[in-house]
Amino acid sequence: MDYNFTICHVSTKENWRGGEQQLLYLFEQLAAGDVRQLVITPVDSALSGKTILDGSPYLRTVSGSKFKPLLIWRIACKLKSLAKEYPTLIVHVHDSDAHTAAIISSAFMGAQFPVVVSRRVDFPVGRGLLSSFKYNHRSVKRIICVSEEVRRITGMSIRRKEVMCVIYDGIDTCRFENVASGFFTRQYMLPEDTPVVGNVAAIAPHKDYYTFVDTAGIIHRQNPAVRFFIIGNGPLEQQIIEYIESKSLSSVITLCGFLDPVEPALKSLQVLLYTSKTEGLGSTIIDAYSAGVPVVCTTAGGIAEIAHHGENALTAPPGDSKQLATHVMTLLESPELRGGLIQRAQKYARGFSKEIMAQQTLSCYTELCRSTGNER
Repeated sequence: MDYNFTICHVSTKENWRGGEQQLLYLFEQLAAGDVRQLVITPVDSALSGKTILDGSPYLRTVSGSKFKPLLIWRIACKLKSLAKEYPTLIVHVHDSDAHTAAIISSAFMGAQFPVVVSRRVDFPVGRGLLSSFKYNHRSVKRIICVSEEVRRITGMSIRRKEVMCVIYDGIDTCRFENVASGFFTRQYMLPEDTPVVGNVAAIAPHKDYYTFVDTAGIIHRQNPAVRFFIIGNGPLEQQIIEYIESKSLSSVITLCGFLDPVEPALKSLQVLLYTSKTEGLGSTIIDAYSAGVPVVCTTAGGIAEIAHHGENALTAPPGDSKQLATHVMTLLESPELRGGLIQRAQKYARGFSKEIMAQQTLSCYTELCRSTGNER
């Protein structure tokens, strides 16, 4: 099918997290369907180095990422230039700074294009004039929320509720098919029967690794054989190391840093312990479902939409380390419960494929074109 529009994805993030993975999944799926796309990202970003984009004519890298105002300005200028080159351009922004750049280009540089915003966080839009202006600007034609909870919270600041929709994150349902387990026993020379519990998430405030450490401490007192692994990096890394030391848990909790590929580590967990206190959705949980790893998690934000207690996960309120620890011990000690949970979760995960996510996003683009008169 010949689509009469060009999608320009904009991401300003230098590192690799869930939003960047979703952008790449979307790009790959749309490219397979012959949708014309461009990607704007910092020259030194993790996204720019991905195989499908590295050296690609679709990629437009921008320097200045160390100084955000300069990066935003250069992206705004790049968008203005692309709008002239591609008259049916749709700009899809994947983070807050990308959103700011698109609005500057549209509102202050005279560039003409509709803006699609991806909203992935479950906290309110900022109360400042800039935040209100950029979310309610007339060029914003769609706000794609990653969960119903994100739509509810974001919607408190949006005047035109009709521009909002929900599209859940997608996963690669074949991602773990040929991945071997045993990563931690090999990498850290652990006995084969060592119970391994871990999390795959940035070491950032909303991931609440303090509760992860507290939960590990409770479990350790009940079963000293359990080992814990934190897979990821982030701004709170040193604080979490110090907290682990203060709890005398340095011998049982290991920080692995950012792992690429991460699949062998995730598949080798006996339990994914996901302790976020706020969360847009939590696509790592869906990955764990697909990998056959049982999940213990909080009910923060959009997690409650994908983790149903006793059906595909065991859940507890955010910050409840005692309940989380009880759930982890239950899974480690009950093979029958564990097996049933895994089976139901794997079936559930098939409804969150990257193909479904991309098709729904493509439908959003085409509906946007029809409503703005840009269809063929």
